[in-house]
Amino acid sequence: MTEKPPLVTVIAVCYNHSRFVIECLESIRAQTYTNVQLIIMDDCSSDESVTLISDWIKLHQIKCEFIAHKVNRGLCRTLNEALTLAQGEFTSLIATDDLWLPEKTAIQVDALNNLPSNVGVVYGDSWKITEEGELLSKPLLESYVKKYGELPNGNIYNRLLDGDFIPALNPLVRRNCYQVVGEYDERLAYEDWDMWLRIAQKFDFHALPAILTKYRYVSTSMTQTILEKRSIEKHRTNFLMFSKHVNNPLLNKNKQRTIKTRLIKDAEILYELNAPDRAALLWKCALLTQNASLYAISFIAIFVPYYRLNRALKYIFSKAYKKSRPQ
Repeated sequence: MTEKPPLVTVIAVCYNHSRFVIECLESIRAQTYTNVQLIIMDDCSSDESVTLISDWIKLHQIKCEFIAHKVNRGLCRTLNEALTLAQGEFTSLIATDDLWLPEKTAIQVDALNNLPSNVGVVYGDSWKITEEGELLSKPLLESYVKKYGELPNGNIYNRLLDGDFIPALNPLVRRNCYQVVGEYDERLAYEDWDMWLRIAQKFDFHALPAILTKYRYVSTSMTQTILEKRSIEKHRTNFLMFSKHVNNPLLNKNKQRTIKTRLIKDAEILYELNAPDRAALLWKCALLTQNASLYAISFIAIFVPYYRLNRALKYIFSKAYKKSRPQ
């Protein structure tokens, strides 16, 4: 008797993607791998996304879970809700403005199914496309490959600490990874980098020499509205994420100092941007870095906006950076 192929849970997350959602869902329907549990989440879209998704499900008689929020819950909470419904041995996520190529799931299942259990994630590259769906000339990770020679395999934790290079729409993840490292951190504005870092401390990653997906550059996407700008959401997320790793005993002293410098920079920017929790985050930064200058700044931040003490604070922060800078 032929063994049944493993079930893959596909989680498609929509927020105001009415221009793209049907094309994305069609790319999921076109997968050559068919043993799939489809979960579609809409996080309170204000456009026609919910109607379009509902009509698509009825038209094609798709067996799936479709949850449409009445209140926006944020990406991480939405993903955690979807994970409670996931039944697959493997899981893959996609935002509904992106696309999968037809062989994506089949190639990744074949790879992960034949790799040892300590490999928790397989990933590949993505094409870049415009809002209109036109293919851009270079794959998403081409510059990374040119810089480092190849996509990393095995223990990639240290490489991930230097930057997130894994396209969120691409990986296939063992269910066991989530069981070991826990759910998405709902304090964060975006989900993927933090999760990859946490998984990479426990599992190996395997890079496939294949382009499996299409990443769409959209002017209203999170990348453009939060990640490419100095924003409270971006720097608070970065701070909370790296605070989990700053004193990891497995890291060498220079890497720990590099992370401390990042924390201080994010804390300073949050103070500059007048984040409501700036004083609390500065105090946490002082505790994590054991930096006396930051204890003083955290008290000042309670009462005084950054711009009023700009010159003095720049001097104090410069002393804090000097203490934490890698040697």
